[in-house]
Amino acid sequence: MKAADVTNTLEMALEASGCDQVTVRHKPRLAQ
Repeated sequence: MKAADVTNTLEMALEASGCDQVTVRHKPRLAQ
C-alpha cells in the first residue's frame, strides 16, 4: 500500500464520520 492510499482512506473515513472539520482545526497545532 502506498502512503497516498492510506491518506485517501483516512480522509474518506474522516469525511464519512464528520470529523473532517475537527481534523483541519487541529492540524496547525500539531505542525508546531
